[in-house]
Amino acid sequence: MSQLNLDDYNQLVINTADSFAERHKIKTCICKHLKTGKLYFTIGKPVIECTNGFEENTHKVIYSDGIRMYCREEAEFNQKFEFIIDV
Repeated sequence: MSQLNLDDYNQLVINTADSFAERHKIKTCICKHLKTGKLYFTIGKPVIECTNGFEENTHKVIYSDGIRMYCREEAEFNQKFEFIIDV
């Protein structure tokens, strides 16, 4: 199977985000990674880390490329991503 070019990859992420938001009734946003130009979609609002450790009560952003799910601290996410579209 050949690799997707960036435009095809990004269109696939947009289509997946739209489907995800409709299916789960969760607000999502499309965001672009500033270094790679790849698009991802956020899943709901930022969540709070609830473990009894160093990162307790820090806000995290859950996001996806439609294949995998990722999690980052909200402050780091805001430095590395740019919001593009609300779905």
